[in-house]
Amino acid sequence: MKLLLIRVLVLSVSILSFLILAISKTPAAEPARYPLSDDLQTLADDLDNEGYQEIVSNMIRNDLEEEWKRVATADNYIRFREQQGGLEKINQDPELKAAYEQRKEIAERYLKMMEDAYAALKKPSKVLQGAELEQFLAEPPAMANQLKADKSTTITPYLVVDEAELGETWPQFRGPTGQGKVLQNQVPLQWGPDKNVVWKQTVEGTGHSSPVIWKDDLFLTRSSEDGLSRELLCYDVHTGDLRWQRKVPEPETTERLYWKNSYASSTPVTDGERVVVFMGNSGLTSFSVDGTQEWHQPFEPFETIHGPAASPIIYKDLVILVQDQNKGDSLFVAYNKQTGDLVWRQPREQNPGWASPTLFNVNGKVELVHNGSHFVRGYDPATGAELWQLAGPSREAVPNLITGQNALYSVSGRNGPILAFLPGGKGDVTETHLLWKNKRGGPHVPSPAYHDGRLYIATDTGILRCLDASTGKSLWQERLSGKFSASPLIVGDLLYFTNEMGKTYIFRSGEKFDPVETNDLEEYMLASAAVAHNRIYFRTQTTLYCIGQP
Repeated sequence: MKLLLIRVLVLSVSILSFLILAISKTPAAEPARYPLSDDLQTLADDLDNEGYQEIVSNMIRNDLEEEWKRVATADNYIRFREQQGGLEKINQDPELKAAYEQRKEIAERYLKMMEDAYAALKKPSKVLQGAELEQFLAEPPAMANQLKADKSTTITPYLVVDEAELGETWPQFRGPTGQGKVLQNQVPLQWGPDKNVVWKQTVEGTGHSSPVIWKDDLFLTRSSEDGLSRELLCYDVHTGDLRWQRKVPEPETTERLYWKNSYASSTPVTDGERVVVFMGNSGLTSFSVDGTQEWHQPFEPFETIHGPAASPIIYKDLVILVQDQNKGDSLFVAYNKQTGDLVWRQPREQNPGWASPTLFNVNGKVELVHNGSHFVRGYDPATGAELWQLAGPSREAVPNLITGQNALYSVSGRNGPILAFLPGGKGDVTETHLLWKNKRGGPHVPSPAYHDGRLYIATDTGILRCLDASTGKSLWQERLSGKFSASPLIVGDLLYFTNEMGKTYIFRSGEKFDPVETNDLEEYMLASAAVAHNRIYFRTQTTLYCIGQP
């Protein structure tokens, strides 16, 4: 009996010691009553994330000027202090005080990381200090619903091909709807450099344009490294055999490019009879699908920062192109697709921008809508006449617009704004048509995706966000590896996001992150994928891949 009591006592002491140890290891600064928001938790995790630290070490000054503002989360220590009734009240509650101090420590460590990054560049820091920083952190990161317009607006993507051709065409950047949505195709879940590769072809030179597909033909552009030789290539979509290649007119001068841009970054557009390519200073050129040049339109040399990269679209008999410039006149033109004759030209402000125009059906009428510098604008595609404008995007707008739940969505800038709004109306509709706005969290380059009431966004720095499309509120957030430039695909309930090193994350749409598969081509990749014939086509830095079931 005595021995039994001793054993019980020893066991009790062991259990008590374990509990004390477990409690001591639980961070006092993360009480259950005051959990961190998704944004702040990701920020905290990034403090010790070597992958993120490497991304920061390679940022340019413009990146850092927006990246440090990630610290202004909805529950940063200044807003948390005000939400909880001030420091006096916080100091009276140990758990509340620990939560406040945790938030302050995260902010201080993160801003120190940003200061160090500026110092490494030998550039003056743009991080605010003292009262200016506190005032900045106190600002709400989102705007409430301002909608005063008619909610009965009906919006759908404009389909540029017949429904019977959906499964065998990908005629423009982001596909038949311009939304990255895969229709009438079942694509593989697994692949690799030597797995489920139907064919692959080495692509000489340089270029970041996406493939476009019309039935048996796949079209792709490329350029020589010096930009003097620029070509359109046509491949057999089933075998990868090169059918023909045609040079576009040589440019008189070459553009000054950002290091991630190329002389062949604009994606071609095809209607099955012709394929039209925009190649900056080489102008706009139309070829028949058998490779015969039909017409060519030269342009004045592009002087815009980073060089041109927008993609043309086809609407009925028009080829429409928007290429904004901060130096030189912005270009907003439409040509007859058969003859190349100018149909209309409209002025646009001098501002940097690389987004391509997108077509939408709005209450039964087609509108051309463009995500531009500081403004989204709606136009009549037949004439180019401006219908309305809405303020909100950042100065540099690259991603294309998308639609869902009878709204349009705009993202822009480095850690820039995310907007939901209604198209339509006349003049400035900012005060009447805005649904919601998040001031930060948007990507600089990748376009977003919409599915089943949710908005999916991958930032250039690898933060995957899922937002409630009706409110803009965060549903979940996940840190992915690497940087992102390519725009995603939506295949049924699955989303495909590919990073710059060729790794594709496949996950299921839902109210939590539900990973399905990760595939890696192990090659540098900025171009967005194309889908047709139940296959995915990737353009890496050196190779064109066809991925499908053998």
